[in-house]
Amino acid sequence: MNEDIVNRFEHILPALFASETARKIIKDIKAIVVTCSERLLENYSVYKAIFAVYVNILCTIINCLVLHNKCAQTVQQFLPLISATVGIPCEKLLSATAHYIRLTIRYHPKLASENSLRPILEGLLKHCTPETMRLLFCIHSYNPNAFRARGVGQLLLSLFSQPGTPVAVQRDCLVLLIWMVDGLLPTSTAIKTSFGLSLSECVERLLVGGSEETGCLLSQLLMMLAQRDLFGTVSAHANAALPKRLPLSWPNCLETILNLLVGLANDCHLKKHKHLGQSNCIKGCLDAIAVYLKEARKIRHVIICLVAFRDLKKLLGLQTLQSYQSYMELVSLRIGVDQEMQQANIWPPSTDRYSELKNLPLEFEIRDWINSYENQNEIIGRLVSAGATVESTSYYFAVGY
Repeated sequence: MNEDIVNRFEHILPALFASETARKIIKDIKAIVVTCSERLLENYSVYKAIFAVYVNILCTIINCLVLHNKCAQTVQQFLPLISATVGIPCEKLLSATAHYIRLTIRYHPKLASENSLRPILEGLLKHCTPETMRLLFCIHSYNPNAFRARGVGQLLLSLFSQPGTPVAVQRDCLVLLIWMVDGLLPTSTAIKTSFGLSLSECVERLLVGGSEETGCLLSQLLMMLAQRDLFGTVSAHANAALPKRLPLSWPNCLETILNLLVGLANDCHLKKHKHLGQSNCIKGCLDAIAVYLKEARKIRHVIICLVAFRDLKKLLGLQTLQSYQSYMELVSLRIGVDQEMQQANIWPPSTDRYSELKNLPLEFEIRDWINSYENQNEIIGRLVSAGATVESTSYYFAVGY
């Protein structure tokens, strides 16, 4: 019985699309698409025969739409509905949908990309696959401006931070987010307008979804957000709990976050805590650096943390750092570094045991970075190129057809 229904539908549908009365029944066809999609999204199962009927009906409609993909009006009416079906875990339906979306984007780049992007992202929140992510790169290659629409960044961040999202999909999300931020004006207002979220809320979602596998790209994105507004990006997260949310084991993350923490403390001190009435920025930054130092197990991580303390000591004075002395002593004893390292000069005496530490290539140009906008751009550029170039380049040509 079900096969007879589908067969009759397949027989009459092409004729309906080709006839002059198609406009009169277009609402009925759209209603069929919506009904089939909703039933499949509710409780799809490959083992239920009725679901196979819904899939076949949708595939039949999509095949007819492919033949009429040059009609802008048809694309505008059906593409959002068809794009939403990417959330259904059915390979047959996804293959037909992806083919239709790519064709419409080729013939109608602006119209198709704008009408399909949001439904695809909403479908990804229900069911994400590499094939669907490739559709996003296809859209970006034809119309990057489509990603600047309000709320698109928020959907990407939701997908990135959603539990169970595969690492490959998370990396794709970060690449797209980096491209989005790079194309926006360098202001926090531009981020909030496009993403529908404040910088602090964006960072919150990045911290929720971050992992060791995404550390390099995450570091790059954090630096780009901080370039827009350092205080708005870091201040809400500068506390002793930060090292648990952004572990030092994640690639490049320790160097990035210490640059931002020291820069924030520096900025807070220079402005005499006038920004937004906050006066705990410095303490929060110091607490976070102290916990990073306490958790450090590698000599490289210890040195980086001590360099951050040294830079802040020159600005704030030794008395401000007195309460953190125990952290420095504990770490120094644990790794066998002479305690003079965390006194007036963090570098140890010139002995055979420690002389090699003097040659470590460490340069933290924090004060120049925060005080000069030109230096800020230059230093961020160096950090970005050194951080995630290798990991992100493989995605630049991941459009796929």
